[in-house]
Amino acid sequence: MTNSTASLSTKQLGVLGGMGPDATLYFSKLVLQHTPHACDQDHIRQKILLATQTPDRTQSILSNSHTHIQQSLRASVIELCRMDIDVIVAPCNTVHYYADTIQAAAAKTPFLNMINITCDYLSSQQVKCVGILGTTGTIHCRLYQDALEQRNIHCIHPSADQQQQVMEIITAIKSGDRSDTLSLQLLDQVNSLQSEGTERILLGCTELPLIAPDTSVLVDPMYLLAKASITFCCSKDPFKTITEDPKDIK
Repeated sequence: MTNSTASLSTKQLGVLGGMGPDATLYFSKLVLQHTPHACDQDHIRQKILLATQTPDRTQSILSNSHTHIQQSLRASVIELCRMDIDVIVAPCNTVHYYADTIQAAAAKTPFLNMINITCDYLSSQQVKCVGILGTTGTIHCRLYQDALEQRNIHCIHPSADQQQQVMEIITAIKSGDRSDTLSLQLLDQVNSLQSEGTERILLGCTELPLIAPDTSVLVDPMYLLAKASITFCCSKDPFKTITEDPKDIK
């Protein structure tokens, strides 16, 4: 990341995390790594709420049972906003199905929408065909498909059998598996989508970057959200669209 931001931020970043916890830590590390700094005081102050008791996002979507999770999200967002934050982010793709609930609970505190940030980036790169790897909830509710198609970008996602395999990979990551075997299984899914003509492949679940293979075809929404967070907190143009190509940030 180029050092185009101010060296010192007075804004505070609110992170609605815990979905899952390891992904939240990964996101926080990205913000630390890519914030221009010369000393501790240059870093962005992060207020992180690990809302680990949030109901399962995919189960809520597939069962059409939204009341409990919406109540949980409202309570967590209100708690986070009491920490005197200037902006809120949620390092979880599937929870963006409830983006309106999050923004309503946040009131005047802006919510940086990772789905829109990612799709705007892909549009800026003039990508025409994107593969999507994510939870069954994310695929089912067309979080990325609708947003990408609005930008005239064609989408391809795994078959039903392959999607089950993707969910097994995600579940294994959540349980702590970081094995090479699991990474190879993810690579198989990447190769399958590439064989169908995709130009880039979205890691549309925040667990997937934790074991992702090193290949330039992958797009990590977590990186893009981290960059947008840094821009918001440090730049004079807080809502600037991300257009530069992400680098390997592991």
